[in-house]
Amino acid sequence: MKVTNLLTALIMLASAGKAMAQHDSTYYETHNDVMHVRLYFIQKHATFSYKNPVDDISTKYSPHTLPGLGVGFTYNWLTLNVSFGLPLNGNESEKGRTKYLDVRLNVWAKKFIVDFSAQSFKGLYLQGDKDASGVYYHRPDVQARLLGGAFQYVLNNKRFSSRSSFLLTDWQKKSAGSLLVGFNAYVGRVTADSSLLRYRTMLDPSGPQEKKDLFWQIGPTLGYAYTLVIKRHLFLTGSFAESLNYGRRITTEPSEQVATSNFAINPSYRLVAGYHTYRWGFSASYVNNRVNIASKADNDGLAISAGTYRVNVVYRFKSKGKVGELIDKI
Repeated sequence: MKVTNLLTALIMLASAGKAMAQHDSTYYETHNDVMHVRLYFIQKHATFSYKNPVDDISTKYSPHTLPGLGVGFTYNWLTLNVSFGLPLNGNESEKGRTKYLDVRLNVWAKKFIVDFSAQSFKGLYLQGDKDASGVYYHRPDVQARLLGGAFQYVLNNKRFSSRSSFLLTDWQKKSAGSLLVGFNAYVGRVTADSSLLRYRTMLDPSGPQEKKDLFWQIGPTLGYAYTLVIKRHLFLTGSFAESLNYGRRITTEPSEQVATSNFAINPSYRLVAGYHTYRWGFSASYVNNRVNIASKADNDGLAISAGTYRVNVVYRFKSKGKVGELIDKI
């Protein structure tokens, strides 16, 4: 699909949301006619897990990522956020260096939620494995890539607003919840120049031989989200979903190639706490998603999980101005 066609489809999808049925305003208010400007702090993390229950060894690698600061705005259906990594060296001397690209897109519409991620990490450190000098065991050769996303439809969208918690553009005034139904799909690849386990085992005795794992999966999602409102201004939101995915994994080693297909259950959850007023809003949130990858044997496991910590401060400008008039014409 050409970029122009994609942009047109997105604009048509967003414009269609403006014509939807009215929600119950006693439960939440929508402030589409004001400009929301936000400042936020963000910290992303990821974990790549390889488990061998035969020898009771579980290996967890993580990239060394840095926190960031961001600014953005929301008017009506349009949201734009830009974040910048903080110029910190962090614990690079202890955890080693990671080359990474981590793009995560979240769309919080009134009737649906869309999550998209494109991630690539090369150079991971082993969690909890330090030497005498305090330096982590580091694998510059290990690379993990993941591309995919999820769509969830909010059934009770007339009384429950996900935008109220995650964008702070709506204001949930009474407690409410909703079932979430949808689907998700992912494709990815994991490569290393030797065994993913640090120590040789009966299950993975090959030692210093190159490994490649290519995988994909797709399946339906069922979940539930609920916002507890305390004295109209303070809120707590929890959202949990499970996906039953059918997946296929192809493991390539110098001596063989093994293809495995099976089903996996992938959990995801979101937690938010915040405060609303007519002029400003505050929230602190955590989002996590786990992808369990088809195993080539009953006794090994491969999984990638990704999460985001985020703190938002939003201020609302009541005057539309020229930007608002321009967006209304689209």
